[in-house]
Amino acid sequence: AFVRVNHPEMGVLELAGWPWKISGLDEPAQAAPLLGQHNPYVLGDLLGLTEDEIADLRSKGIIL
Repeated sequence: AFVRVNHPEMGVLELAGWPWKISGLDEPAQAAPLLGQHNPYVLGDLLGLTEDEIADLRSKGIIL
């Protein structure tokens, strides 16, 4: 019922897994993303902001 997950800041955590097993599917449990972890992907890849624009938002304290 529990799975071990590596968290980048907290180390190894034991989290509740799925209460059932489905043949052919991997255990989907994973640690939650860190605050701002996906900012480059969302702002750059999805929204088209340049690295300079993202750096400007970061320097102004708008994003992490």
